[in-house]
Amino acid sequence: MTEPEETEPEPTEPEKGEVILLAAVLAYAWNFPDGLCGGPLAAAMDTPLILTMTGYESQAEEYVQSFGLTKGIILGGTGLISDASVREIFGLGTDVEISLK
Repeated sequence: MTEPEETEPEPTEPEKGEVILLAAVLAYAWNFPDGLCGGPLAAAMDTPLILTMTGYESQAEEYVQSFGLTKGIILGGTGLISDASVREIFGLGTDVEISLK
């Protein structure tokens, strides 16, 4: 008796109404409450939680670009992660509006 070959399942197209988020949750690395709350939020959205801080934007940018993430939920406000940092991380130009929700 031979073992059946294991094959990788074929990727499927999203079904009608299914939402695929190409997003990340971004939190300031040294602000404990943002990271603590961001973890369950990211898990619920099935997206990564990226911890960053001033001077480490390039590492966050590399991660975001490598996975093709195009949207983000930024925790902590501009006092912790500036609009300029968000623009750098997500590769946004100055013509793109960053809005508060």
